[in-house]
Amino acid sequence: MSNIEILVKTDTKELFEILRDTSIGFLDLRTAYCASLASAILNTLNKLTKLDLWGTYTGRCDLKIPA
Repeated sequence: MSNIEILVKTDTKELFEILRDTSIGFLDLRTAYCASLASAILNTLNKLTKLDLWGTYTGRCDLKIPA
């Protein structure tokens, strides 16, 4: 699955729970709320090589990404 690209336009917590511990290589998050929901699972995506963030971010944003 490391060649799969996922574009998330609608933010649902259930979607990110499904993606937990997968080998996604590219994740495109279209809203700040998507990034907030995804931050709980980003460190479990062991093949993630590219993360695109869209939206407006005001204040502090803390994302845990894989090494």
